[in-house]
Amino acid sequence: MTSLLQNFSTVMMESGQIFAQLAQAMRGKGLLVLNEKLPDRAAVLLQNVERLGVTNAVVTSADPAELAKRLGGFFDKILVDAPCSGEGMLRKEPAAAGQWSEETVRMCAARQKKILSSAAEMLAPGGRLVYSTCTFAAE
Repeated sequence: MTSLLQNFSTVMMESGQIFAQLAQAMRGKGLLVLNEKLPDRAAVLLQNVERLGVTNAVVTSADPAELAKRLGGFFDKILVDAPCSGEGMLRKEPAAAGQWSEETVRMCAARQKKILSSAAEMLAPGGRLVYSTCTFAAE
């Protein structure tokens, strides 16, 4: 690794504050690759990147496994902001409790494992991978 955050990727990314903090920490240096698999959400993410004037970011909308095939071992640092089962919203939004199920937890756990595996493939030797999700189920 040659410098702090030289080649940085987020494998799954919401349109919120996390990418803005990463971009600010990078100070316009290196490459920030933001991936959001869902095209509509990727479009919102791109709008936010443009609105904030982040010039060293690329927004993609791809399955993480496809990115891993093309970018194996490329990134010095990767943040996985994994999609969750909504458990973090149970106290905040009463409607979330009605939508929660054990099947949803299992489905999300399987999805998160696939994303994490793909992220690990894209990490350069000696790189750092950070995994984040609001899910707190052991699965």
